[in-house]
Amino acid sequence: MKARGRRRRRSTGGRFLWLAGATVVFMAVPAASSEEPLEAADRLVRGIYYEGLPYEEARNLSLEQAGYLAMLLDDPSRRRDHENVALALGIAGHAGSFDILEAHPAGASGELSRETWRLVRTRYRAMGHLARFDPRAEVWLTARARGAGSEPEISFRAFRGERMRRELRLHAIRALGLAGTRSARATLVEMARDSDGSISGAAREALVRFDRIRQVGTDGFFREAGEGRRTRGPSG
Repeated sequence: MKARGRRRRRSTGGRFLWLAGATVVFMAVPAASSEEPLEAADRLVRGIYYEGLPYEEARNLSLEQAGYLAMLLDDPSRRRDHENVALALGIAGHAGSFDILEAHPAGASGELSRETWRLVRTRYRAMGHLARFDPRAEVWLTARARGAGSEPEISFRAFRGERMRRELRLHAIRALGLAGTRSARATLVEMARDSDGSISGAAREALVRFDRIRQVGTDGFFREAGEGRRTRGPSG
C-alpha cells in the first residue's frame, strides 16, 4: 500500500502512521522482520560522511525504511541527523516524500540553529533527487530558482534578507541539475543566460551535472563523485 504524509510515532499492532494534512494512511510493519532493516536505515542517517550520503544505500531504502526515517524529522533529539534523513528520502523517491520534505523544517523562522539551517539547505538537494520521481518537486524547485517561491523569513549568521533569498535561489538552481527532466534542463538553459553572473554561473554548473548524469546515469555519476566513501562514525 502506498504511504503518504508525515508524522507520528509507532502505534500498536506493529504499524507506523504517516500524516499529511487530513490524510491518514497506515503502513504495515511486521515486527519480527522489521528490526534489521530499520536499524540499517538508522545507521545510514546517523553516519557523518565526508563525501556525501552513500547514494546506493539511500536509493535502495524500502518504503518501510522511508516511513521510519520520515518520523525522525519530528524528533528533536535526532536533529543532527535531519540533514541526512531529508537527503535519503529524496534519493529513495517513495510516495509521500514530497509532502514530508515540503513540511520540514516545521515552523522554521527567524534565526536558525546550525542543524535547522543544514536541513533547510539540504532540502533543496533532496528535492532535486525527488524530481526524478515526483514532478511536484521540480515545480517547487523551479519556482524558487526563478525567485518566485514562498519562503519564511529566516536567517543564519551573515545570511539574512536579500542575501539569504539569493543563497536559497542558488541552491534551487543547482538542485535542478539532479532532476533529469527535459523541462528542468530547459529552465537551466534559460537561466544560464541571466545577466546576473551568480545566477548564470550556478545554472551552467547545474547543466554540466545534468548532462553528465544523462550520459552515465545517476548510479554512475555518484560512483564517480565517490559519495559516502569515507565516514566518521555515527552522530551520537
